[in-house]
Amino acid sequence: MHLLKKDTEIKKFCLQARNERFIAIDTEFMRSRTYWAKLCLIQIATSKKAVIIDALTGVKQLEPVKRLLIDPKILKVFHGARQDLEVIYHSLGKIPKSIFDTQIAAMVCGFDHPVSYAKLVSKLIRIKLNKKERSSDWSLRPLTKGQIKYALSDVIYLKKIYSVLLKVLEKNKRLSWIKDEMKSLQKKENYMIKPKEVWKKIRFSKKPKNEINIIKKLAEYRELQAQNQNLPRNWLLTDREILQIARIRPTTQEAIHEQVLISEKNIKKNDLERIIKIVNLTKKTIKERKGAKKPSQRITANESIKNMLILLLKLKCRKHGIAEKMIATNDQIQNIASGNYKKVPALLGWRKEIFGNDAIRLKKGEISLKISRGKVVLAE
Repeated sequence: MHLLKKDTEIKKFCLQARNERFIAIDTEFMRSRTYWAKLCLIQIATSKKAVIIDALTGVKQLEPVKRLLIDPKILKVFHGARQDLEVIYHSLGKIPKSIFDTQIAAMVCGFDHPVSYAKLVSKLIRIKLNKKERSSDWSLRPLTKGQIKYALSDVIYLKKIYSVLLKVLEKNKRLSWIKDEMKSLQKKENYMIKPKEVWKKIRFSKKPKNEINIIKKLAEYRELQAQNQNLPRNWLLTDREILQIARIRPTTQEAIHEQVLISEKNIKKNDLERIIKIVNLTKKTIKERKGAKKPSQRITANESIKNMLILLLKLKCRKHGIAEKMIATNDQIQNIASGNYKKVPALLGWRKEIFGNDAIRLKKGEISLKISRGKVVLAE
């Protein structure tokens, strides 16, 4: 039987799995109506079998699974591990040890980021996955045959993908390149939500400097309320509503109602009172700017250097068959352009050999980029 619900079944399987060199893992969860993800299934494949563990049986029944996941002697293979690890951490209180992420591995094996599991399965083992059950409600019981088949496929082929990628990494001597990324996945701080910093995820085309303090405070308040009520944050306040309130700065609840700044689905009276208080308090700290400053020549120059470095990054990544994000992020490129070299991963280790050294040389004018036969190339 592939679906395990009973204590004895789960314990027996986990004991057997403790003898494995590596196991493939995936999860299915629901979070459309809650703030905290609800862990529904844990799929695990060993060298001999693949099973689905019903995570809704209760945390106590999942103790053997937790012990298996934190065993450092067994490698746990995930694809796109961050979301699975976040759900496991908040559900079981522990982060699995000894992680291998096939999505990260694929980034140094010639695949773009982020490469999907279905694409890897198709490219590496020539199997086309049926994603029909992808949006299933995994909290409903009993599970259908289609759901079970889909859930199992997420770990059955993951084993094979891992084996193929491992051979490529070893052949090209790139296994050490992803070592730091795999270690980083096991850090708790990656999965701890900081309410004071969630405002950074709000997208706005132009940074509203005179409104930013209100946006920060409203985003923090929304996050804390969403956590306390276990509701999706956008059910309380959408990003658009936060931006509108910050722009208009209503001083009364009536002003909010009159201008329809908030849909009142889950907002309570005391929430409105708190929002007005945040706006009024924050308004006192806002210093209105009298005209925007012209960008300095240095900032303009840095932007030009950044664009050249981005071109260099694309050139190097294409040559070596590596996803750009694996070498340097946009922030790291900005740091190099502005001369802030301290603790920039792109200037360390193997990344320095592939990109960092030439990035510094390009900035110093020792090398340049030119067009030759319709292609961008390096020139001394």
